Amino acid sequence: MTQSFKQSLYALLLVMFALLVAKQAISQGNNKFKISCVLQKDGQVTNSNNFIIKIINTVENTEEQFTTSKTFDHTLAYNNYYKIVIYSDGCITKYITIDTNADIKENYKYRFVVNLKSDEIEQMIYAGGIYYNENINNFDYFLK
Repeated sequence: MTQSFKQSLYALLLVMFALLVAKQAISQGNNKFKISCVLQKDGQVTNSNNFIIKIINTVENTEEQFTTSKTFDHTLAYNNYYKIVIYSDGCITKYITIDTNADIKENYKYRFVVNLKSDEIEQMIYAGGIYYNENINNFDYFLK
């Protein structure tokens, strides 16, 4: 092999490696952790309930708030820690935590249900959390 051919082959290998690394970085940047939540009040899903949802990213120190009636879908970024507060008039407010730190290279959707119980006393309780469980190589939850 000539020196010129070796240099060309080496340059081609470097370009291919750079493209592979760039493709992996781009694809990981586009992967999202999606949550889908059904909201209940005293075990019932109805259109007449109004829920206030607050999603707090405790890593980036940001928060979003919106109102919904019975469900919500939201996209979270990987490698973050979230606190989600769910409030409705006349109910005990609940919050859950979501830890999206995981070695996942794909989009992921996690579905769950939150049931608020009627109560005249305004209080907030920790309901549990969602996290990546390395023992099962999947996201899991725990209840409080």
